[in-house]
Amino acid sequence: LKLSFRPKPWSARRVLATSCADMASSDDNGKEKEQGLVAKLVGFVRKKAATMGASAFVAYLMIDIVVYAFALVAAREAFLRSTGNEPWADIRGFLLVLGGIWAGNNATRPLRLAGAAAGAPLVGRVLER
Repeated sequence: LKLSFRPKPWSARRVLATSCADMASSDDNGKEKEQGLVAKLVGFVRKKAATMGASAFVAYLMIDIVVYAFALVAAREAFLRSTGNEPWADIRGFLLVLGGIWAGNNATRPLRLAGAAAGAPLVGRVLER
């Protein structure tokens, strides 16, 4: 999947045609490039988010803050109930909690990018005020 940023106006038809053409592109040997569905989805969402600019970035940060806050509270509660200790009182437990949050955050990145792309127009309107 090739990402090229052009200063032309965005249109759904152009993005869809470009995405389909890029997905079916060939390498030097004439073999079709193989990419997973998730890689194609992440590439498409990143391309769309890049065209949206600051509003998509702010929307992504807002979503990230909510996800991290929820994950930290849920992980702390689970660790406290299972061990009886606070995670930050035990350095190994603290690192375990942070590692779990990091892994979960990486697993949900495509959903957060899609949420940022969907919320960017609303955030853009709020930022313009």
